[in-house]
Amino acid sequence: MILPITLDNLNENIELYVSVFNEPPWEDNWTFEKAERRFLDLLHTPRFLGFSYYHNEELVALAAGNCEEWSDGELFYLKKMCVRPNMQGQEIGTRLLSYLAAHLQERGVMYSYLLTLQEGQAASFYAKNSYKKDLNTVFMLHKLKK
Repeated sequence: MILPITLDNLNENIELYVSVFNEPPWEDNWTFEKAERRFLDLLHTPRFLGFSYYHNEELVALAAGNCEEWSDGELFYLKKMCVRPNMQGQEIGTRLLSYLAAHLQERGVMYSYLLTLQEGQAASFYAKNSYKKDLNTVFMLHKLKK
């Protein structure tokens, strides 16, 4: 079952996100409070769209982002996606991305894009699901001094 992410189910989505990204290979240091701020920012972004994937009434995956205007149509920026590690490899992420893509197509969205590490499991997963590296774009980062 796939349901929209709302304030009603936000906490369980945050808990899933923290549990997934604090484990290998990411080994981040998310606390519930930090992730909650991040998710609330996203949830309150204009044209937010997010979905929760439930298997046997247990939340096992999520995908969330927001639509943005572009010169030739609307884009969707997929900012968050994860699948519970013990559920990976069962096509759950692929089904969730397919559901999201169908929903976006119904809305007339032209493209979906995301940022992820160049190498590794996530990049391979997205490539398998028709995402391609855009050779015309570069991700640039400016580290600000403390």
